[in-house]
Amino acid sequence: LPVAPSGASLGQALEILNAGKLGCVCVLDSRGRLLGLLTDGDVRRLVCAGRLDMEAVVDECMTANPLHATPGQKAAEVLDVMEAKAITVLPVVGEDRVLAGMVHMHDVLGQGRVKFSRS
Repeated sequence: LPVAPSGASLGQALEILNAGKLGCVCVLDSRGRLLGLLTDGDVRRLVCAGRLDMEAVVDECMTANPLHATPGQKAAEVLDVMEAKAITVLPVVGEDRVLAGMVHMHDVLGQGRVKFSRS
């Protein structure tokens, strides 16, 4: 999973973002709890605003307390959230906010191989 520790530089987080190929980086505290999410969109907005500072702390650039899914949550519910908010990736966290995984819209939709039955 693309994760960066709280306090990492934006430059470090961008390297992880680029290598992760999910379009986001989860920012975690020392206990593995989700603090925030840095997305491709966040970076684009920084660039457009002329505020891209590779030495900035990622915590200052991320979306704090992002939307997330929970273990055992139904795929249809996760898809509803993703569609309603126009997002393609959701972190999965337990009650203690420890990162358990990531759900990409392609995971829910079968990686582009959605098939509809003929009735």
